[in-house]
Amino acid sequence: MSICRSVVAVAMLAVGSPSAQAAPAPALPSAALPSPPASDAELLGVLAAIHAINREAAAPARERGTDRRMRALAETITRHAAAGQRRLAALSVLLEQRAVGGDTTDGLRFAARRAFPAPTSRARGREFDDAWLEGQIETLTLVIDAINNKSRPYARAPALQQELVVVVEQAAADLFAAEALRAALARPTS
Repeated sequence: MSICRSVVAVAMLAVGSPSAQAAPAPALPSAALPSPPASDAELLGVLAAIHAINREAAAPARERGTDRRMRALAETITRHAAAGQRRLAALSVLLEQRAVGGDTTDGLRFAARRAFPAPTSRARGREFDDAWLEGQIETLTLVIDAINNKSRPYARAPALQQELVVVVEQAAADLFAAEALRAALARPTS
């Protein structure tokens, strides 16, 4: 028994010794690290970016989509974004703050552009519909992440907290509809 304990103790010492531990990863310079939104004004900027991204992303499907359900989804997303922009203008007046950009806004815009390649690069038809739905699902997922993980925890004003909840609920409903439509379009028709 004591031999086993000795072996375990030696193994624990070897694992815990400085020579056995891996070197820590180099730290990134502070300028390279994204910072969380520091103010409600930056969170207003995140909301402004979300509404602009959603309207921009829905536009190609409204114009070039071949499936009526997809065009209807794009219309719904556009209506949600337009209503959000109106609420955002009122909220900005209420909080007496203007929307400003920040790391979260910049990152969200970059990721959304990556999710949607140039709409004219795809021919009109099923290929376009499938590509648009995939991009829309990715974009809505990014929006939900930006709100839940990078915005809501930092909101100070109760009215802003409530608006973030409204926007994330609408984005979640749109995401659910987009995923259901993707599944419906994937089914073979015979």
